[in-house]
Amino acid sequence: MKIADFFGFNLDRRLFVLDDYLKLGNLGQAVEQRPAVRRAIEQAGDPQHGYVRLVRRREALRLLGLLLRGELLPWNKYYYLKEVNTATEEDRRYGAEESFLAFCLVLATGQSWPALQEQHVQPGVRALRQMEPAERDAAIWELFYEHAGEMERAYRQRLGLRQEDAGLRSWWRRLKNRLARRAGR
Repeated sequence: MKIADFFGFNLDRRLFVLDDYLKLGNLGQAVEQRPAVRRAIEQAGDPQHGYVRLVRRREALRLLGLLLRGELLPWNKYYYLKEVNTATEEDRRYGAEESFLAFCLVLATGQSWPALQEQHVQPGVRALRQMEPAERDAAIWELFYEHAGEMERAYRQRLGLRQEDAGLRSWWRRLKNRLARRAGR
């Protein structure tokens, strides 16, 4: 995948539907093949479970990480003031980079692009563009964990309790079976 692939990306959807965004970015199949996604589906038992969607977002960001750590054109305050901002190769590249950064923000937060613009989420596209590549990558991951960390912790805790409950139930079942066998003698 190249940043140029993001040229002309339409992120104006009002609702965040992860599968639609992954198809838009041609990431759907690559994300589904990741071992972490398959494990999450197996654990949750439902491919549309909230935790599975969270893992899909994380894996999509991992796939985009190399591009995120790459060099970008410097911020251009005149880009959006131009009457035609696709006339040159540099303009098209700049537009693709803007769409790419917006797409990363959408995946990191789990919210639609219009919702992020209304909330003035920080860091925004401009701030990301002005960061060093390693800082940009770290900022996206910080944003992801800020929005997803609590959900993931709650799910893992619930999963752990479910496993403990299952272990307790099986222990109790074994004990009842032993008692029943002894009583039957």
